[in-house]
Amino acid sequence: MAFSLSCRDDNRTPLQAPECGLKPYEELEIRDVEDEQSPGRGEINEVIISRGQKAGLLGLTSCDNTGIMSFILEVPNDDLTPAEDLGVRIRIATGSGPAGFELPQNIIRAPQGVLDIVWNDEEGEEAFAFTAQVSFVDAAGNFGPFSEPFRVEDGGSFF
Repeated sequence: MAFSLSCRDDNRTPLQAPECGLKPYEELEIRDVEDEQSPGRGEINEVIISRGQKAGLLGLTSCDNTGIMSFILEVPNDDLTPAEDLGVRIRIATGSGPAGFELPQNIIRAPQGVLDIVWNDEEGEEAFAFTAQVSFVDAAGNFGPFSEPFRVEDGGSFF
């Protein structure tokens, strides 16, 4: 199931736009396994920020006004859970994201070490800055330590 954003024309009627192709977060399924050792500490290596276009400027799509932050992660080792099966929790340590930006509250999967956070960026693409941290979680629900804070910032754009 992909996210589908709703767009409206000047008459306030819904317009049908192609689906953006963004998938909802996949939560980590905690299993009842014998494991008392937590995963090691992972890190955020890079954050790639893509901010949406205003509807109508470059053609109507369901991705207009959509912001995406792709957190590129260094996934740690765990004694029993393979790296591709680890979950991740993410938090803002200092600062705040742009208007409408919310981090997932659950433990989610980050396939191939990439965590995409999607938000509605129609508030004007304002500047923002914050530091983020991640913690990895194994299949038994053991939480690893939080990463070093990683600074995420964007100067915004103006049309």
